[in-house]
Formats: sequence, structure tokens, C-alpha cells
Amino acid sequence: KFTWCLDACIREKNVDIKRSRELQGFLDNIKRGQEQVLGDLSMTLCDPYAINFLATSAIKILHHLINNEGMPRDNQILILLLRMLALGLSAWVMIDSQDFKEPKLDCQVVTKFLPALMSLMVDDQCRSLHGKLPPDERESTLTTIEHSGPAPDAVEAYIQ
Repeated sequence: KFTWCLDACIREKNVDIKRSRELQGFLDNIKRGQEQVLGDLSMTLCDPYAINFLATSAIKILHHLINNEGMPRDNQILILLLRMLALGLSAWVMIDSQDFKEPKLDCQVVTKFLPALMSLMVDDQCRSLHGKLPPDERESTLTTIEHSGPAPDAVEAYIQ
């Protein structure tokens, strides 16, 4: 049922509230003695189409949060997508080690890395808008963002 729900989300290219609750229910309701189910779920989530969908959906949510001045830690669907992404990316390690535990989501991903990434996304939007202005109006704009230096520390730390 988890796979069908995920497949429907992938086909529709969207995770709505109802489906997110259903997917989260599967992850949250794994009981002691059923940990191997987590291995099955992780193998479903490590499919390249699933990984692409989860990552793309997370970026779409970040764009939505930017436009609505929201924070990543307040968006439960984003948190779920990150949990599923981490589970999919750790699938082979989990299967090889036969240690069926959900990888813990590092809180700094949500509190530092994603806000720093959102900041870069906003900078990119500003540069794009600035580039569309007529040449005579570009000089009068207040915000021209140039990134000739390194990325913010939070981004650098998680890229490595």
C-alpha cells in the first residue's frame, strides 16, 4: 500500500496532505519485530524515480516557502519528504548491514542548511529579476547580489 501511494504521488507529481499523512502513517507505525518492513520501504524509496521525485518535491516546497515567507521546519510535508529521502539513500547500507533503523534526520539540515539554501535561491531570483530590468533602471535598484566568494558555511558543510 505504501508503494501504491508513493507511485500515485510520483504519477501526479504532487504530495498532497492526505497522501502525506498516509505515507507518514506507514513510517510511524512500524512496530517492534516488524523492522524488516523498513528495509522493504527503503528499497522502494531508493528507486531513481522516487529519489528524483522526493528531491524535486522538496525544492518545489522550498520555492513555495520562499514565496510565502515560511520556514522549512514548519512544513510537515517537507520533513516527511526529507525522512523518505534519507531512508531511500540509506537503503543499501541498511540491507547490507541488516540493521533496520530509520536514519535520524539531522536537525541542522532543517534549521541551518535549508534556510541557507533558501537564501541562495532568493539571491538567484533577485539576480534574475535584476537581469530583466532595462539597462537604465539596473543602476537604481537597491539589490544587486553578487556571489564571487564561497557559499554560506551551512551549505558548504553539508555539501562536503
